[in-house]
Amino acid sequence: PSACQDIDVLVLNSDYTSQIERTLCSDIKDNTQNIILNMDLKNDGTAEFNVELKYYGAGNSHIRYRLEDKTDKEIKEYCKSLIADDFTNAVIIKCELSDIDSLKTSYSLKFSGTAGNIMQNQSDLVLVSSDPFKFFENTSWLIKDKREFPIKFDYPFTLNKAITINLPKGYTVRNLPGKVKQSTENVGYSKNISSSGNVISLNEQFSVNNPVILPSRYQTTRQFFEHIKNNYGEKIILIKN
Repeated sequence: PSACQDIDVLVLNSDYTSQIERTLCSDIKDNTQNIILNMDLKNDGTAEFNVELKYYGAGNSHIRYRLEDKTDKEIKEYCKSLIADDFTNAVIIKCELSDIDSLKTSYSLKFSGTAGNIMQNQSDLVLVSSDPFKFFENTSWLIKDKREFPIKFDYPFTLNKAITINLPKGYTVRNLPGKVKQSTENVGYSKNISSSGNVISLNEQFSVNNPVILPSRYQTTRQFFEHIKNNYGEKIILIKN
């Protein structure tokens, strides 16, 4: 657990001796979350999607505890809470949790569903959201102009997204959002979207290198998140042949 990292503990040995030792501290390579999504757009503007989330390290422990003893309905509600506001009418049809009971392996959450009104028509153009997931579960702490105390993430981590959007026949890509790459002393973000034929691919990465953001770095961090949030709403522009 993240709360037990990098702290002094008393170790009791079988020979009745004891000593104080420092626990190990994980980094962004140890704690990763991989999101893989495949979404098929339909001519009527609806979509079908399949998602797999894999958690490693401290994220593994965190999500296992969060979903422990949850009913199927509650797990579906959690899955839906991950979806962006543009997909508010999404319906989670099926979800599946990993049955591997070990922190040494990845913990997997899979779910599938449907969503309506994904494509927005504007004259002869069609707009589609590039990322079905929320950027962050909660960014209310960005409202403050100044901070007196540090911002603390639970642990350093990396979030990787690989999203594939399959277009229906008769549509071609006119414009894609540009590349984004930004970083501070604490956090980093990159996004790249490309297309080939009727397939759009999005690769995105968000990382927290140092989980403690000092008040002196708050303004830089706030600008970082606001810049990313502004880019997050950019649309893919399609044309119908």
